[in-house]
Amino acid sequence: MKPSWWDSALRDATWLDRARAMRYSIVLLLVAVAFALSALIVHGRGGMSGPDPFNNDFVSFWSASRLALDGTPELAYVPKAHGAVERLAYGEAAIPYYAFFYPPVFLMICLPLALLPLGASCWLWLLATAAPYLAALWRLLPPSIGWRRVLCFTFPAIGLNAAYGQNGYLSAAVMAAGLMLLRERPLVAGLAFGCLVFKPQLAILLPLALAAGGYWRTFFVTAATAALLMLVSLALFGWQTWEAFFANSALAQRVLTDDLVSSWKMASVYAGVKLLGGGAGLAASAQAIAAAVAAGFVVRVARARPDPLDLGAVLVAATLLTTPFVLVYDLTLLAIPLALLIRSGSTTGFRPYEKIAILAGCVAPMLMLPAGEYLHLPLAPPVVAIVYAVLVRRGLQPAPLSESRPAPLRFLEPRADRGATAAGAV
Repeated sequence: MKPSWWDSALRDATWLDRARAMRYSIVLLLVAVAFALSALIVHGRGGMSGPDPFNNDFVSFWSASRLALDGTPELAYVPKAHGAVERLAYGEAAIPYYAFFYPPVFLMICLPLALLPLGASCWLWLLATAAPYLAALWRLLPPSIGWRRVLCFTFPAIGLNAAYGQNGYLSAAVMAAGLMLLRERPLVAGLAFGCLVFKPQLAILLPLALAAGGYWRTFFVTAATAALLMLVSLALFGWQTWEAFFANSALAQRVLTDDLVSSWKMASVYAGVKLLGGGAGLAASAQAIAAAVAAGFVVRVARARPDPLDLGAVLVAATLLTTPFVLVYDLTLLAIPLALLIRSGSTTGFRPYEKIAILAGCVAPMLMLPAGEYLHLPLAPPVVAIVYAVLVRRGLQPAPLSESRPAPLRFLEPRADRGATAAGAV
């Protein structure tokens, strides 16, 4: 029986073969390069103020570092003082205020940034954080795919994070490292997961997934690592900095309720409802329902004890549906479940709607900003939900993935194993 149009175009996406995927990846790469060049051209003609080409969020990190290096880290959480340093960095230009909502643990990461001028520091930050992120994607994508090098660089959220000068590379790299280490090195995985305390909204479901899956050693090491990092930041910056951080949380709440950050720049269910015209109450209710459903299926998948990477893919997608405070650059995380879907499908065969979900997930970050700003259409939440649905199905009905798991991180392997691997390669 001849397959229907629906089956061939959407259900099985038979047209989306490796050759087309390669061509589409190249197109995405060219779009990213064109965006970067246009930004540089606009900057060169005076269309953007300041020493960096994108006039972006990074100035918040740099200014927090400047205040900390001057011995007043608590002022990073005082908008008037923090904003004054931002304006000074741009030569007293009239720029918007870029708030610093991160806990003092992240301030430890930012501490050396102001040792360099703003522009140089921004580029070094992006290069230093992009390297582990791209390395993680390299390992997650299957070695059998010759065009994986292109895929690593063409996911649109990579360019968006660079344009904002944000920390999406870092958070995604830390999450990916923990997931890849979860089976073979559960204690080291806990060390990686604990570092997510610098951006706790992205670890909101992590304790639930680890507990439901029985990864108790990882669970306790994660908690201990997070607590240790907070204590180190307390010793380094003092309690007054933590007090200022908590006092500044009211402003962070207003970002959501009062649209201090435009809803079209955000990728959460909460922001999506507001973009469609819903009020704060309706948005909060929709977000709560999405979070409850996402958390419930994370528990179900964890209890089914699939491959840890299958669980990790579900966890990452569920997190993007659970937290209300997720912006476009946080979609760097979405590359993790998409890469794992490609890996699983390439090894065990793609299941219905998985190819089309991968395509939607790859394209959505590129289209969500214009669709949100000009059409008031929230693309990210429904696309993430589609990806999440196919991941849950795969997690509850796992196929053997022994051949599809990434190779262990070699620097963590015992010396004898490394020697055996090298000998075998010869």
